[in-house]
Amino acid sequence: GGQIAFSPKVENIPGTIQISGSEFADKLTEQAMNLGADVELEKVVKVEKSGEIFKVYTEEESVFEGKTVILAVGVKHRTLGLPGEEELIGNGISFCAVCDGAFYKGKTVALVGGGNSALQEAILLSEGCEKVYVIQNLDYFTGEARLVEKLKTKDNVEFVMGTVISALNGKGSLESLTLRKECDGSESELKVNGLFVAIGLLAVCKYAKFTISNINMLLSSFGVKEISMFKMIMPLGVSFYTFMALSYVLDIYWKRYKAEKNFLYYAVYLSYFPQGL
Repeated sequence: GGQIAFSPKVENIPGTIQISGSEFADKLTEQAMNLGADVELEKVVKVEKSGEIFKVYTEEESVFEGKTVILAVGVKHRTLGLPGEEELIGNGISFCAVCDGAFYKGKTVALVGGGNSALQEAILLSEGCEKVYVIQNLDYFTGEARLVEKLKTKDNVEFVMGTVISALNGKGSLESLTLRKECDGSESELKVNGLFVAIGLLAVCKYAKFTISNINMLLSSFGVKEISMFKMIMPLGVSFYTFMALSYVLDIYWKRYKAEKNFLYYAVYLSYFPQGL
C-alpha cells in the first residue's frame, strides 16, 4: 500500500465493510510475503541493464538483479504553488490529517479541496479541532454526497465555496490565509493555526524516462512493428499504456495503407507520427 495507508477509513473494497488504510496496506504486504516475496526497505539510486539482466543499486550498497524491473514509485501530493509554501510545509501546512491532525487538537484549521479524500480529511479533523474551514474553488463539492451531508451535521465545520487561497501569511509558521472569491475577485484574511492541502496527487515519474528505442523493445513483445520516428521522451504510467494502445492501432492503419494504398489510412498515421516514416 502507498497513499492508501494514510486513509483513516476505506469502505469500497469488495468483501470488506470497513478497514483503515494502514491495516489494508499491512494486509497487502503480508499477503505478498506469504506468496514468497521478499521485502527490502532500501533506497534505489541507480538501475542499469547488463545484457538481458537489470541491476538495481541501492543507497545501502546492495545490488539486486532480475530480468524485469517494475517501477511502482507512487505519487506525491499536489501543492498550491504559492510563494513560501515549501518553507511552511511542516510549519503549519500538512497533507495528512491522520498523521498531523492531533497536533491541531482544539485549534482552528483550514482544509483546501473538494474530493473524497478532502472530505474524509475534514471529517477526521472535525473530531478534534475547534473549527474547520473547508475551502473549495468550485461552488460545489466533487466528492460523494454522503460525505458532504455528514460534514453538514458538524457544528464546527464551515464551507467556504467558490474561493481560492491567493497567499500564505506568516514568518516561520503559518498564521493566516488570504482568500479570493472567484466570482468578484474580492479578498479577505482568514486566521488559522494550520492548513491541510488535499487537492490531488501527482505521479512520481522523473525516474522513468523512456526513449523510443526502449519503447520499441517493449512493444515488440506485443507484435507491434518498430516505430522509426524522432526520439521521444515520455514518463511511465497511464501515458505509457495509452501510447502502447495508440501504437498498436496506428500500426494497423500503416499496414492497411501499404496493402490497399488508401491514403486515408496514411493520413491518420501521419497525423500522429509526422516524422515516422
